Amino acid sequence: MSACPCVFPFFSDILRSRMRLGKKKSKKSGKSAINEKTTKDSSATALENASESVAPSHPSRASSQTAMSEQFDRQVRPFIDLIDSLRSLGLDEDVNLPSVVVIGDQSTGKSSVLEAISAVQLPRGSEIVTRCALELRMKNVKANGLCTNSDDGGDYWRATLSYTPPLGKKISHDLKKPEEVSKAVEEAQNVLAGKGKNICTDSIIRLEVESPYVPDLTLIDLPGIARVAGEGQKEDIEEQTKSLIKQYIEKEETIILCVIPCTSDIATTEALKLAKQADPRRQRTLGVMTKPDLVDPGSQKNVVTTVQNVSAFKLRLGYTLVKCRGQKDIDDNMSLQKAIEEEKRFFKNHKTYKSLYRDGLTGTERLAKQLTRQLVTQIHNCLPNLRQRVSQLETKTTTELERLGTAIPRLQQKSYLLEILQKYGNTIERAGVGDYRDDIEKKYKLYATVHEHFTAFQARVNSLFPGERDEDRYLKKIEKEMSESRGQELPGFPSFGVFRTFAIDHVNKIKHPAIQLLNDVRESVKKVAFGLACEHFDRFTELHTRVESKTTEYLSKRHKEAKMDIESTFKKEKFIFTQDKNFKGLLHQARAENAARDAEAGRAEVVHQPQSSVVHSTFNFGFKSPMAKLAPVATSTTDPEEEDTEVKELLLKLRQYSNVVRAILCDTIPKTIYFYLITLFSEDVKISLLTSFDPQTEATVETEDEYLDSSSDDEEETLTPQELLRESSDKEENRRMLTTKVERLRKAERKLRRFGGSETTPAIELEEENVESEEEEIINGDDDDY
Repeated sequence: MSACPCVFPFFSDILRSRMRLGKKKSKKSGKSAINEKTTKDSSATALENASESVAPSHPSRASSQTAMSEQFDRQVRPFIDLIDSLRSLGLDEDVNLPSVVVIGDQSTGKSSVLEAISAVQLPRGSEIVTRCALELRMKNVKANGLCTNSDDGGDYWRATLSYTPPLGKKISHDLKKPEEVSKAVEEAQNVLAGKGKNICTDSIIRLEVESPYVPDLTLIDLPGIARVAGEGQKEDIEEQTKSLIKQYIEKEETIILCVIPCTSDIATTEALKLAKQADPRRQRTLGVMTKPDLVDPGSQKNVVTTVQNVSAFKLRLGYTLVKCRGQKDIDDNMSLQKAIEEEKRFFKNHKTYKSLYRDGLTGTERLAKQLTRQLVTQIHNCLPNLRQRVSQLETKTTTELERLGTAIPRLQQKSYLLEILQKYGNTIERAGVGDYRDDIEKKYKLYATVHEHFTAFQARVNSLFPGERDEDRYLKKIEKEMSESRGQELPGFPSFGVFRTFAIDHVNKIKHPAIQLLNDVRESVKKVAFGLACEHFDRFTELHTRVESKTTEYLSKRHKEAKMDIESTFKKEKFIFTQDKNFKGLLHQARAENAARDAEAGRAEVVHQPQSSVVHSTFNFGFKSPMAKLAPVATSTTDPEEEDTEVKELLLKLRQYSNVVRAILCDTIPKTIYFYLITLFSEDVKISLLTSFDPQTEATVETEDEYLDSSSDDEEETLTPQELLRESSDKEENRRMLTTKVERLRKAERKLRRFGGSETTPAIELEEENVESEEEEIINGDDDDY
């Protein structure tokens, strides 16, 4: 096989770059049109001579090209190899790696472009043919010294196709000839996407090609956008393809290679719309115009305008015009080598497109070289952030793996079991008293939560009793009760029974909020206990389940005891009694305040002492009886003013007594609940939980009151520490996955560290210098023109 024109003429590429740079500088310096034309013609002549001679006959030129090629291999290929090696490690599962993604509407010529670049034949057809993401890794290798692997003694060519089916192992095929690729890809697509025309959105096919006739480049080809579902396709095929494309092109590290047929209206191209959404500033989108030979002569100037990047659809990376094999060429068995020769001849001799050819804006070779250059530039720019991201992920994943823990040796399992149980008990105890020592304990602030419940309980209790606004309604209620229960008491002596009835009613009102408080605290304690159990025992399914079961058992027992104690407290409060020293003082103070309000309202009564109230006797010597100080003395129980005074007096006493009782209960109830659900429950977890899993520890308990009755444990199957510490399959899988991820990240970190960070290439520098003015013009342009 003769030297294939796919071998990239590095010398002509550099010459083309120099020529374009020289033209731009001459325009900026304001040279005359004659000088520009002279420069253009001479440069075009030099370009044609360099392009037509892949292997220059002149020894000095050959050595120059060889030296430049070696420099390219030495400085550019390491970037490509680095990313490919990181992708081989699976690093693309963890971070976004720089890549070139090929997108386009259905039947735009994507496969033909990839064929021309890679020199391998991919599946073709009028409908959707790319049904899975295809990662095409190309590596240019020297033909000299390599053994041949074809029957006819052809040049070196090697390819490997691999993919991983869902829930299956990786499948790999070694291919010996380029013609075998199409069939192998179709078979892989049938496995991943099923036979038919539907697509696969969660798997990728990898094709690695080594040959002297391919560039150093990695591309990812995605299914074309099908706007209408065809026969055998799902109705949402368009949304599926768009969603898959967005997954790739929305990554900032991705270069978007947008394939657009010259025969369509570029403004309506769906692929270009998606590229605009993902890359609104058009900094990482490169356009490829295909099928120029099918354009009507009247529309060819529009194609030229677009490719020259002076139309409304400007791209920072510009456009390249290519002509690939058509269906007739394939039917006529035109080789890819012959197709590239025909492509050059077509653009060179075409009346309209030859200007683009002279400017170096046409051809598959130019596209491949530009893609390589742009990809290497992207890799170079992404390396600092990539190193940082990999380092951060390695640290985070290592922490997760350490938290998950390692497998416990069998001889250490019993001691480890007791250790984590004690740690769990100590954590609950500290949470109950507000002693938070680490981030996990700070996450479960039990004491703070319980204290909030206590505060809410007091506020709710206070809201149950009448204030001044409800005084009239309550007075009527008391007056009715006094009237209905009137007995033998003298005027001015209200019934104690009425007072007792209302006092007990006040006490009973507090009972329901107290029981509700008990239930609220129990739920909070349970939530914290279960949360901490998950933190300590999540690895061990059986142990975790049993600890939660025991925790629920202890908490239910203490809740029942607390409820009985609370109910007993309310029964005691039915005995109306108080020795509170403030009760009388508050009562007198309230009376004085009421009298002052009455006097201010003009309702103060004048106290008259009737003659009948003076007791004359030989025993008192005409002095008034001390009883006369009690005024007024009622002579009739039907006096409305007298009854009103009695009702108000009873309400006053009732209110003050209620204040005393409320203060007692708002302290006693929370203390009772805290004692049972926090203090005793914490002791249960610290002591009884240990004895339930290791009965030998009962010997360390001083009295039976310090641990719960373990009779129920006898009914439950006793498990060994090994059984209790057995991990679930998902935990083992998670540890395996994290271990693999840590190893992958560490290998990637070593590769990135060895690679260094100062590498650059002459090709990159030339390309940046060539497009510098174009970048500035495009970036500063109007985004709405897209």
